[in-house]
Order: sequence, then C-alpha cells, then structure tokens
Amino acid sequence: MAKKKKNDPEISLSFEEALGKLEAIVQSLEEGKVGLEESLSLYEQGATLLKQGHQLLAEAEHRIEQVSGIDADGNPIVQPFPASTSIAEQRAVGRAAKAANTKATARKSSREKKSSSDSGLF
Repeated sequence: MAKKKKNDPEISLSFEEALGKLEAIVQSLEEGKVGLEESLSLYEQGATLLKQGHQLLAEAEHRIEQVSGIDADGNPIVQPFPASTSIAEQRAVGRAAKAANTKATARKSSREKKSSSDSGLF
C-alpha cells in the first residue's frame, strides 16, 4: 500500500489546520519565489484545502441549525448528525423540525390565551 505524503490533501485536517496550510500556500505564491510547476502544485493544494474548509464550515453551520430549535417546553431540539446524508437532506430535516416546533409553540400559545380569557371575573 502506498504511503500518503505529509502534504497530501486527502488527509482529513481540522478547519484550523486547513486554514493555516492555505495561508502558508497563499504567502508562498504571493512571494513569487517558487517555479511554475511548484506554483501549480501549490495552487491545486490550496484549491483542495479551500474546498475542504467550505465543507467543514457547511457542516458546522448545519450542526448549529440542528441545535437552534426549541420545543414547546423550551428544551433544545437536537437531532443526530448522520455523516452519510447530504447537507441538503439534513437541512430539509432541520426545516421540518423547525416547522413542527413553530406549530407546537402556536398551539401552546393558543391554549394559554384561551385559558386566560376563560378565567375572567365570573
């Protein structure tokens, strides 16, 4: 089996690590002290790191959306974060949960208004 190089973009990095490597690549390219072939290689690595960073940010955003919902009792709505589904599918599930939360809150509010108007002076 072939060993992966230390700078192989297929190795999963944290967002911070990917950002640090991307900043180093940009600095090297801006200095202009590398040859054409090395510049192209660095550019390709940077594009891969940028794509990975965007993916990590999208996943983080989705996780935040998942825990942003609150049910009728004020408890956070937390859903599992399956890695096998796409971001679009996960967002659709999150929107459905948010809609259900809105309906539950509206029903609770309606019941509270009704009970407070029924408890008049007489």
